Amino acid sequence: MKILLSAYIDTSQTHSESKLTETWTSLAANIIETVIIITNPKNKKDTETQPVAQNVKFLYYDLPLGLTKLKTNRIFMQFYKHLWQIGAARYAQKLHQKEQFDLVQDLTVPNIFWPSYMWILGIPFLWGPIKIPSLTPPPLKSIATLGIRYYFLEILHGFYLSLIKWSPFFWITVFFSSKIIVTSSHTRSFFSFFSQKKIFLISTLTCKQNQSAIRTEQKTKTILFYGRLSPSNGTRLLPKIAKSVLKQSSQYQFLIIGAGDEEKHIQDFINKNQLESQIKILKTMEKENLEKVMQKAQCLLHIGLKDQDPLPILEAINNNCPVVCLAHGIPDEIILNEGYSKAVGPQTAEKTITEITNTILNLEFADKLDVQHELSSLLFAEKKLKIISRLYELI
Repeated sequence: MKILLSAYIDTSQTHSESKLTETWTSLAANIIETVIIITNPKNKKDTETQPVAQNVKFLYYDLPLGLTKLKTNRIFMQFYKHLWQIGAARYAQKLHQKEQFDLVQDLTVPNIFWPSYMWILGIPFLWGPIKIPSLTPPPLKSIATLGIRYYFLEILHGFYLSLIKWSPFFWITVFFSSKIIVTSSHTRSFFSFFSQKKIFLISTLTCKQNQSAIRTEQKTKTILFYGRLSPSNGTRLLPKIAKSVLKQSSQYQFLIIGAGDEEKHIQDFINKNQLESQIKILKTMEKENLEKVMQKAQCLLHIGLKDQDPLPILEAINNNCPVVCLAHGIPDEIILNEGYSKAVGPQTAEKTITEITNTILNLEFADKLDVQHELSSLLFAEKKLKIISRLYELI
């Protein structure tokens, strides 16, 4: 069997979208004879230096030179990516005449706002995994929590989401899809009754659990935040939570790993409250070092306000690190048990800060975490292989 994957994503980034492509490609290579991937040239350096299976081949496509300039402008970036989808489909159509693929799958950015045109190949077509980012929970939807700009963007986002079902590009993609892979029940509910027979639900994919991860308790307890510093990740709440915890106990320190629009806001808050010695910000960290930090941390703090693919939570699970998160969306779906992680119900900002503070202060250090929830079966490679094999067999 020979399959074609389309994946625009920049695999040099450490967010969940690139990890999804990396994981899916790795799994597909174990069960498919030939896997060919179309991606953007920005990934070339990364894919050539990373070890890949012998049956995996990368091809690189980009728009004509004049149109590539669009991606340098943030306003036109989404338009550029849409054009890339169209161009990549035409490129794939010509490639199909030579390679004669059995199946094509679009992995480009798992987001329902992006239609696909890979169905023009006229062969079985998989769309996804895709997701619908949910809106911020009403109790936390305020200018104080999101900032003025993101507050109004959230309103526009809700309006746009309500219009998606009327998009002809969306319905054409749904109509020509053999199967549509979704990552949450929330996304599944977005599709009409007549589309449900095409839906295949797969919870978030991640790497094999690090069984050798040995956790060691530290004298100073580290609370880790790992992710993009944007209001949708709760970064307006983050420094206030840190201040609340540190005010009640000197045993803690906060390590924030990430970059984004809110970096200056967080740093200004730290400076104003003279917390420089107790809260550290790093733009990035090597994977090996991040795993070591997780194995020593008291917990990972994940306070995303939207229903996002929770890569930090999954990486924490892989390294036996407890999680404190909001009981909202996908993170809430994969939280395992009371002894493993704590899900805090989203309330008003002040109540949420207080509840998370109390949860952190009362959280005991865990030497080894026992993963027993039914969703944990998706965390191990052999289970995921069976799931994906079944999906391909259904086509």
